Amino acid sequence: MITVIGASDFAAPARVPGDRGSALQYRLKYDPAAEAVHEAMPPGPSEALTLALAAACNNPIGATQPYGEDDGVIRMLITDHAFAVLLIGDVLKTVTVLQINYLG
Repeated sequence: MITVIGASDFAAPARVPGDRGSALQYRLKYDPAAEAVHEAMPPGPSEALTLALAAACNNPIGATQPYGEDDGVIRMLITDHAFAVLLIGDVLKTVTVLQINYLG
Protein backbone atom coordinates (compact mmCIF):
# COMPACT_ATOMS: atom_id res chain seq x y z
CA MET A 1 0.00 0.00 0.00
CA ILE A 2 1.27 3.50 -0.79
CA THR A 3 1.44 5.87 2.16
CA VAL A 4 0.83 9.61 1.87
CA ILE A 5 3.84 11.71 2.86
CA GLY A 6 2.87 15.10 1.43
CA ALA A 7 0.14 16.58 -0.70
CA SER A 8 1.25 14.71 -3.80
CA ASP A 9 4.47 13.02 -2.66
CA PHE A 10 4.25 9.29 -1.92
CA ALA A 11 6.60 6.60 -0.70
CA ALA A 12 6.06 3.14 -2.11
CA PRO A 13 6.49 0.04 0.05
CA ALA A 14 10.03 -1.11 0.79
CA ARG A 15 9.47 -4.40 -1.01
CA VAL A 16 7.23 -5.37 -3.89
CA PRO A 17 5.48 -8.79 -3.86
CA GLY A 18 7.26 -11.13 -6.25
CA ASP A 19 10.38 -8.96 -6.30
CA ARG A 20 13.63 -10.44 -5.09
CA GLY A 21 13.73 -8.07 -2.13
CA SER A 22 15.61 -5.06 -3.47
CA ALA A 23 14.80 -1.77 -1.77
CA LEU A 24 13.08 0.88 -3.86
CA GLN A 25 15.48 3.32 -5.39
CA TYR A 26 13.15 6.03 -6.72
CA ARG A 27 10.57 8.16 -4.92
CA LEU A 28 7.05 8.27 -6.40
CA LYS A 29 5.43 11.68 -6.99
CA TYR A 30 2.08 12.62 -8.55
CA ASP A 31 0.70 15.46 -10.59
CA PRO A 32 -2.46 16.47 -8.66
CA ALA A 33 -4.76 15.63 -11.61
CA ALA A 34 -3.16 12.18 -12.05
CA GLU A 35 -3.46 11.57 -8.32
CA ALA A 36 -7.20 12.35 -8.47
CA VAL A 37 -7.70 9.85 -11.31
CA HIS A 38 -5.81 7.13 -9.41
CA GLU A 39 -7.83 7.76 -6.24
CA ALA A 40 -11.11 7.56 -8.20
CA MET A 41 -10.31 4.20 -9.80
CA PRO A 42 -12.05 1.02 -8.56
CA PRO A 43 -10.03 -1.04 -6.04
CA GLY A 44 -8.82 -3.81 -8.39
CA PRO A 45 -7.47 -1.62 -11.20
CA SER A 46 -6.11 0.85 -8.64
CA GLU A 47 -4.16 -1.90 -6.87
CA ALA A 48 -2.75 -3.19 -10.16
CA LEU A 49 -1.57 0.32 -11.04
CA THR A 50 -0.11 0.80 -7.56
CA LEU A 51 1.92 -2.41 -7.88
CA ALA A 52 3.09 -1.44 -11.37
CA LEU A 53 4.17 1.98 -10.07
CA ALA A 54 6.04 0.32 -7.21
CA ALA A 55 7.85 -1.86 -9.76
CA ALA A 56 8.71 1.30 -11.72
CA CYS A 57 10.27 2.75 -8.56
CA ASN A 58 12.52 -0.32 -8.40
CA ASN A 59 13.45 -0.32 -12.08
CA PRO A 60 12.07 2.68 -14.01
CA ILE A 61 13.36 1.59 -17.40
CA GLY A 62 12.71 -2.16 -17.05
CA ALA A 63 9.15 -1.79 -15.70
CA THR A 64 8.03 0.78 -18.27
CA GLN A 65 7.97 1.31 -22.03
CA PRO A 66 9.22 4.22 -24.12
CA TYR A 67 6.74 7.01 -24.76
CA GLY A 68 7.54 8.14 -28.29
CA GLU A 69 11.31 8.43 -28.73
CA ASP A 70 13.18 6.34 -26.15
CA ASP A 71 14.97 9.07 -24.22
CA GLY A 72 14.78 7.28 -20.85
CA VAL A 73 12.99 10.29 -19.38
CA ILE A 74 9.35 10.14 -20.51
CA ARG A 75 8.00 6.60 -20.16
CA MET A 76 4.63 4.89 -20.16
CA LEU A 77 3.21 2.28 -17.84
CA ILE A 78 0.37 0.10 -19.09
CA THR A 79 -1.84 -2.19 -17.01
CA ASP A 80 -5.03 -3.99 -18.04
CA HIS A 81 -7.16 -0.98 -17.05
CA ALA A 82 -4.86 2.04 -16.98
CA PHE A 83 -2.25 3.93 -18.94
CA ALA A 84 0.18 6.26 -17.14
CA VAL A 85 2.75 8.72 -18.46
CA LEU A 86 5.79 8.99 -16.20
CA LEU A 87 8.71 11.38 -15.91
CA ILE A 88 11.87 9.61 -14.73
CA GLY A 89 14.22 11.89 -12.80
CA ASP A 90 17.59 10.20 -12.43
CA VAL A 91 19.28 13.10 -10.62
CA LEU A 92 16.72 13.32 -7.79
CA LYS A 93 15.68 9.64 -8.11
CA THR A 94 12.00 10.35 -8.71
CA VAL A 95 9.25 8.81 -10.79
CA THR A 96 6.61 11.47 -11.37
CA VAL A 97 3.17 10.40 -12.59
CA LEU A 98 2.19 13.09 -15.10
CA GLN A 99 -1.05 11.57 -16.41
CA ILE A 100 -3.26 8.54 -15.79
CA ASN A 101 -6.00 7.37 -18.15
CA TYR A 102 -8.42 4.84 -16.70
CA LEU A 103 -9.53 2.52 -19.47
CA GLY A 104 -12.38 0.90 -17.58
